[in-house]
Amino acid sequence: MTKKWILLIIVMWLMGVQLFAAEKTVRTLTPQEAVADLDSMVALIEQVHPNPYAHLKKKTLNKAVKASRQRLQLQSVSATELYLELARIAALFGEGHLLITPKSIFSSNMRPFRIASCVSVDVRNGRMTLDCDTVIDGVALRKGDEIVKIGGKNTRKIVKELLHYISGEKNFFKYEHLPHESSTRAWLNLRLKEGGLNELDVKTSQGVKHIRVLPKKKVATQSTTAQSQKSWSWEMLNDTVMLLHFDQCDWDGFKEFAADMFAHLRTQKIPYFIIDNRENGGGISYASDEICRYIAHEPFTWLNKVVMRSSEPQRSFYRNYHKEESDSALLEMLDECLSMPDTIISYVETDYVEPYPDSLRYEGKVYLLNSHTTFSSASSLAGEFKHYRMGITVGEETGGMNISSGEIIAVTLPHSGFSLWIPTKIFYMVGYDENSPVHGILPDVAVPQKDALAKALQLIGKQ
Repeated sequence: MTKKWILLIIVMWLMGVQLFAAEKTVRTLTPQEAVADLDSMVALIEQVHPNPYAHLKKKTLNKAVKASRQRLQLQSVSATELYLELARIAALFGEGHLLITPKSIFSSNMRPFRIASCVSVDVRNGRMTLDCDTVIDGVALRKGDEIVKIGGKNTRKIVKELLHYISGEKNFFKYEHLPHESSTRAWLNLRLKEGGLNELDVKTSQGVKHIRVLPKKKVATQSTTAQSQKSWSWEMLNDTVMLLHFDQCDWDGFKEFAADMFAHLRTQKIPYFIIDNRENGGGISYASDEICRYIAHEPFTWLNKVVMRSSEPQRSFYRNYHKEESDSALLEMLDECLSMPDTIISYVETDYVEPYPDSLRYEGKVYLLNSHTTFSSASSLAGEFKHYRMGITVGEETGGMNISSGEIIAVTLPHSGFSLWIPTKIFYMVGYDENSPVHGILPDVAVPQKDALAKALQLIGKQ
């Protein structure tokens, strides 16, 4: 991908943030308005996406849309109810970058899932457990305790139902994100008991504890690990191993940070370098490439091929930004997009990133830790790291796929004001083509993500 297209991705992400702020607050919609937003969503996806039915049969979508339309036509619906209908339809497409964002509906009377930040879902069996010690309304709970019921409902059944509302290519990706999704919050607020109380049944070593969670009290949590305020930082685990916490592909300041970090690696002659990419949900791919520039032995790219679709909604999206832009390079890129007719084109990647000269490069052994949470630009890092054999990958299959859609535009639906995020491109990572099976980047050494660091250190210890 040329650098101008990467810059354009940044532009679109910023535009999406601005559109969130413009969402209008709607509490109740008429049946006609609700159905109109449903139809608008489907029409926009078909108009903008290069291949909307790559993972979904159109017959299946039509059946689901018909059923949703029938439910919406019965009576007026709340914004929350409409959001869940639209989220279910969006999730059918099986893409992590195609989704509905309902920020405006979360008013003060919509209570979140109170302990979402301390919950994980087992991808094998749907068990919902605590991943840190916490206190809920005076009841002390421990890491590993299982939430077996919420509002009197079996938690595993709730998890199974919630998967239908979450966008993503693989179920393991949905499981990882389920506790924190807007759809989880919306579903719980609609389905659980009215009256201001949440009820949890938690299986502990002392038996099952029934907890009535009062809505206005704060949840006190004690995390087992220190939380950094930055999206990246490094630390020395011992005299021979540096660990980079790479929690987001945030480009602002990263070039300088990386220069200092790799200078320390070289001058101190540290033989082992571990990149912790497990919690990284993506961001700006420049940050991923910057790491690779210090460890790659040859020019590299994370892309093989791109399929792009130009459409009027895409051009309209760019026009909004074009009015405010003054940078000549960006204006040239936007002008090129705005001049394109409705079309689908494909091109092979020819713009490779050059590694830094040998005087700046790191020559030690590198390990990259990935998980089911690793997504978007973080998966791109995993893809190029593995393809060019920059080191050893440890952990789980990434949540971002080797063939996936991206470079989204955000369109506001007419009546609800929800933002619909639609990909305009399909990316084939380096080493893959149309005949490749779709999957995440597979680890060289497969272990559960929680054991990845320990496993990397074990591998280092054997050398």
